[in-house]
Amino acid sequence: MNEAFLVDRATRDRLIREHKSSSEVLKPFLRGRDVKRWHTDFAEQYLAKIESSENKHHPWSERAAKEAERIFAKIYPAIYEHFQSLQHIELEEPDARGSCNKLEQLQRRDDRGKYFWELRSCGYWQEFSRAKILYQEINRTDCFAFDDAGYFMNNKLFMLPEAPKLWLGLFNSRLGVWYLHTFTGVPLGGFLALQWPVMRTFPIPDGSPEKRKAVERLVDRILAAKQRDAEADVSALEREIDQLVYALYGLAREEIKIVEEGAKR
Repeated sequence: MNEAFLVDRATRDRLIREHKSSSEVLKPFLRGRDVKRWHTDFAEQYLAKIESSENKHHPWSERAAKEAERIFAKIYPAIYEHFQSLQHIELEEPDARGSCNKLEQLQRRDDRGKYFWELRSCGYWQEFSRAKILYQEINRTDCFAFDDAGYFMNNKLFMLPEAPKLWLGLFNSRLGVWYLHTFTGVPLGGFLALQWPVMRTFPIPDGSPEKRKAVERLVDRILAAKQRDAEADVSALEREIDQLVYALYGLAREEIKIVEEGAKR
């Protein structure tokens, strides 16, 4: 039900103008396509984050459906009216539950919280607010990004909360690209399926703290450059990271040649 829970900037601003309580639940949201190499490209999408009563106690949580809906409508009137407006969006044909419009579809769906205006139960809401590495589950661009702005996201993106920035340097390095494509057997330009069974095998080197910090300092420089200008040319810094990563893993000259040939950018 993206039509209910995802809104653009204009709709977000309107809902907040209609009632300031809307700002409490409308959170910045990323789609898979919004994650680029090193940075995110926020497209002004916002999630109506209304947690399931299984995860959070709301004023309506223990009430019967009709009374709960009345309380919700009083606390978040603009969001409630936004949901109600879905009744004017007719389905081309009734769905499996006999719904004829989007509001009925919202109300009758299975994948929801205790009440129709709640999102389904989630045991890790707190992770979204932490600094994290983001990447596409199905990834053909070899892109890993960093987020410390508390973005929420859809199931096309995975996250590694509180992962050190060293890891971001490793993933985006030539060696990281070479490893993931070699391990999965997917040629460059192909679609990597980066579910956890793949990512958990990624070897993290035990290099000296000085070498690890050197990579992180370069990562910070790249992140700062991309924050100033998403199109900034950071290839020279990336090349420095590549060389440091080779040293961290202790690669010989012949091994570096294999990686360089197998992960050309």
